[in-house]
Amino acid sequence: MLSLTLPIWRDQQTETVWLEAEQFEQAAALSTAAIGEAQQWQVYLQALAYAGFADWLRDRTPALQLDTNRCTLLQPAYASSLSGVCRLTVQGFRLCLVVIDHPLAQAADIPRAAFELPDFQANFYVLVEVQEEQAVVFIRGFISHQALQAVSLTAQQDWTYGVPLALWDLDPDRLLLQLTLRQPEPMQQSASAAVSTASLTLGNLAACLQELRDTDGSLWQVFTWPQGRYLLSQPQLLTLMYQWRRQPTAALALRLQEALALLTQPAVNVAGWLTHQLDALAQRCAIYFAPSGVPAFRSIDKFEQAITALRQQGLTLPETAVHAYQDIDWQGLPLRLCTLTWASDQHWSMLILIGMQTGAALPDALALRISKVSELICEEMTELDDPFLYAQVSGTPSDRFLVTLTLPEGPVWMSVPYQFQRDDKTRSISFEVNE
Repeated sequence: MLSLTLPIWRDQQTETVWLEAEQFEQAAALSTAAIGEAQQWQVYLQALAYAGFADWLRDRTPALQLDTNRCTLLQPAYASSLSGVCRLTVQGFRLCLVVIDHPLAQAADIPRAAFELPDFQANFYVLVEVQEEQAVVFIRGFISHQALQAVSLTAQQDWTYGVPLALWDLDPDRLLLQLTLRQPEPMQQSASAAVSTASLTLGNLAACLQELRDTDGSLWQVFTWPQGRYLLSQPQLLTLMYQWRRQPTAALALRLQEALALLTQPAVNVAGWLTHQLDALAQRCAIYFAPSGVPAFRSIDKFEQAITALRQQGLTLPETAVHAYQDIDWQGLPLRLCTLTWASDQHWSMLILIGMQTGAALPDALALRISKVSELICEEMTELDDPFLYAQVSGTPSDRFLVTLTLPEGPVWMSVPYQFQRDDKTRSISFEVNE
């Protein structure tokens, strides 16, 4: 039988951890990845709090292993956005370190994400005081998620909840008892756990980016909490936001827009095209199938010639691929977007061509981009007198693709996202490529 001898109360000195010079160096290195002086100081204190807590846990109960594989402190995009160290794990329990830096503090600020969002929620929130000038950390106490659910919390503008110290259990030994003797229980999701995609749109993203560029403020100073919830729930989008804040270029701003469009906009389901079915969204976008047995795009035979030339150059395009098109009038340019779509058992593919409806050459420096949430797949740009641009992409049923057109002056056109979700009619259909 497991036997523990732990006193009910220990004086403050017992819960004191003295920091080493190396830990200050590591904290300083982590803080350099944060954006802005205020956030760098916040990450610096969080890193010192983590170092002290890890030492305390190891010294007090060596059998308890601290898992940092998903720790937000080690992920700059999250460390720059959250006011605590989330996603620490001990014995299956999820912990969040909440940092104070003043001995007379009357409350501690818990990140709203650590209370509301399932991916960040903690079983226990650990109160850690950092006295940086004295090179000391105090493990002050803890509070459980269940205890927080039982009280009325007041949300603050900076994406936190202020929790009075009177509500915390100021005996850290009881935390060790919980971690050692109990088994973690499933987290009960709060009513606010659902994340709405409607909170962040392409329109308000552009406005928020402009404000961030002008003020260099924290995310909470620009985005509402519903928008912040959505950002924090989409790691790829948050990473792009972090990269843009580090280097606010037009290229990264465009990648942010593309990723947000792919995540939030309704998508055309091209799986139906295999049986020549256009969904309602495709019809609203004026997407049409090329007439069967008739050369598509009679007004611009160069499209058919281009497809033939691509096959001759070795591009594998099945003869049975479904051929569709969409006319686009953009920036005074009468463009036509042509797609060839086919599928195998596990993958689907599209060839995308862009040309002029009139058959004339495309304007110089027109760029055709194909992207998915995680990356820009390809970007092709016209040269002198190019009649068309093309790109081919392949993916699994979980992938969405977006077509973007850009001109040097800055205007951008985006397609609706394309996805491939089979139904009973299309589940058994595949087009094999004739080599």
